[in-house]
Amino acid sequence: QPGPADFSEGVLAIGDATPRPPRKLLALEGVKHPENMGMLLSTAVALRYDGVVLTGPCVDPFNYKVIEASQAVAWTLPYCFVDTPEDLFNLCKRHRL
Repeated sequence: QPGPADFSEGVLAIGDATPRPPRKLLALEGVKHPENMGMLLSTAVALRYDGVVLTGPCVDPFNYKVIEASQAVAWTLPYCFVDTPEDLFNLCKRHRL
């Protein structure tokens, strides 16, 4: 019976696993057009934002048109969904943003 070590490729990854608190978040409310969402997300990546907070009825950031408009960089951002702008304010206050 082969064990896990029998299939090792000899790859080792070294990195900093300490989570860093976000400093720049893109907050979006009510973005309805996938092309607009894609453009905003690709701009956030280019400007090195730490994540995106969506509130209200926004288009799904994983919609194929959003991914296409963002040139697939939308996959690289972490997302958070909140129900109301007040929840967003409380989230920012809690994390001192």
